[in-house]
Amino acid sequence: MEVFEVDLKEDHIIGKGGFGDIHPAYKKNAIDKTLQYVAKLGLKENNYNEMDINLFNNELLILSSLENKNIIKFYGLTEVENDIYLILEYCNGGDLNYFSKKYKEKNNTSFKEKDVLFIIKEITNGLYYLSKNGITHHQIIPSNILFKFDSEEALENLDLNHCSIKISGFRFAKYREDMNCNYGIAGTPTYMDPKIIIDRIKEPSIVENEKLDVWSLGILSYKLLFENHPFIPPYAFKNKTYMKVLNDNIKKGIYSIPNETICSKEYISFIDFCLKREQNVRKSLEELINSRFLTLPYEKFNFINKYNIEKEIKENLRNEENEIILNIYNEKYFSEEISFVEEKDEESNNFNNSEIENLKKTIEILKNTNFNKDKEILEIKEKLDRKTIEYNELNNKLLLIIEKNNKLQSELDYKQKIINELISKINK
Repeated sequence: MEVFEVDLKEDHIIGKGGFGDIHPAYKKNAIDKTLQYVAKLGLKENNYNEMDINLFNNELLILSSLENKNIIKFYGLTEVENDIYLILEYCNGGDLNYFSKKYKEKNNTSFKEKDVLFIIKEITNGLYYLSKNGITHHQIIPSNILFKFDSEEALENLDLNHCSIKISGFRFAKYREDMNCNYGIAGTPTYMDPKIIIDRIKEPSIVENEKLDVWSLGILSYKLLFENHPFIPPYAFKNKTYMKVLNDNIKKGIYSIPNETICSKEYISFIDFCLKREQNVRKSLEELINSRFLTLPYEKFNFINKYNIEKEIKENLRNEENEIILNIYNEKYFSEEISFVEEKDEESNNFNNSEIENLKKTIEILKNTNFNKDKEILEIKEKLDRKTIEYNELNNKLLLIIEKNNKLQSELDYKQKIINELISKINK
């Protein structure tokens, strides 16, 4: 590990890490005195325990192995009065919290979707790189998203065309294959995967999974445009009930899209891909990289000014037995492709092809209709609601049939395994 000789400005603090202050640092004897580095306190003399050492070593191991334009660059270590510092690249635009504040001051508005698209794309690229290298980050939160502008002019104008975004904060990151690196539940609760923060599952296949970072990315993506947490209304933060509200809403799978917001269908779909409660139906980072939101030219996005469908459905689905309908409804409207169950068994004959075709046409009308035409839309949606319930009933029956088939297949596989073992013993 390289010892990086720097002049550290201990009396000048430009930020705070999870375990210590961040100071400006200048390479010794360098002619160029432009600020290029920062020193983040890693271990403080006589003020750390075994856990701190393990976390520091883990961060050091991971940072030293990474090289990507969307990952904070690590240069080496330096020691000042027996305190050990990590030397990292300086990001002149600050973190996402700071940049959001500056953006609002300059533009008198929150983020535009085109700028949100750039930010999410950069973060997703960084996460995809980490995943390909077997790393789960665990802390995708605004303070760990840094902005680096190419010049002072770009910084002054907040010009994202001349900016790169860096993921930082690797103290809780893990190699998924390293099962010995265990420090319990780590992360920010309001950004954590439901399987961990609510279900308290500790199985490695769940805890060390890229889908944890996908969930956090979904929370972050929602907040960028809508400013609030998808599962926590503002009042819950004020009266400190946010964790209970978070748990309740996540269990129900409910979040809302503000009525007054103008956004694209592609953006809504991307968020929904990330915020599936169950990991096995949540999109992977590779799938997100190839989603319409991150691949389609912005000019071709399909913009809507309300998501009345979701709002009305939620108002009608208050009890637990109907939650499955809401989930399937979300799946239909928030997915990029709308699929239909074809006739799979005798009971599906009541749902004939002509009805399916009519339903497809109705959905196409909904996708392209101006949502301000409330009266006309309500009539269409009433018809669609009835057809969707029919569809859901058939789909649920089909799912039960598939589940039974899977159980039977598992039993057959197990019996076949026993038979093969017996044959093997007989042959010997």
